[in-house]
Amino acid sequence: MEMRNLDFEVEMSEAQWENMARSAETLGPEGGGYGLEKDGRIEGETEIRVFMRPDDTPSGWEDWVSEPDTYGADTREAARFYFNSGRPYAEIEIGESVVEPIETEEEVIEMQRELESWVRGKWHELLRESGIHYDPGHTAI
Repeated sequence: MEMRNLDFEVEMSEAQWENMARSAETLGPEGGGYGLEKDGRIEGETEIRVFMRPDDTPSGWEDWVSEPDTYGADTREAARFYFNSGRPYAEIEIGESVVEPIETEEEVIEMQRELESWVRGKWHELLRESGIHYDPGHTAI
């Protein structure tokens, strides 16, 4: 499955980003499906981690996480949000443990579309949780 970056097509200030990071840390992996990596791959930049959970997965990805107290992981990292000097984007990073289903090409494309849509939804959810309001489709927050 092709993994690519998603540009959210917005600009935000460092203060807004820090507010989102605090919200992600407060919600945590179990509470909202978020976490922080304070010294990620870009030195000094806080990365917001996005997790799939049994009750919060995109269509087609339900088998990637397990219910608590069953075999397998009950949360799995699916993406990271990066500040990117004020032009945030998501990097979808599905680990090596996921084997592409032996399905039709159309089904694989649909799973990709569902995953990207889910990651965008998690972005909008975190914006709301952080109290950052904007009208979708506009480039400024």
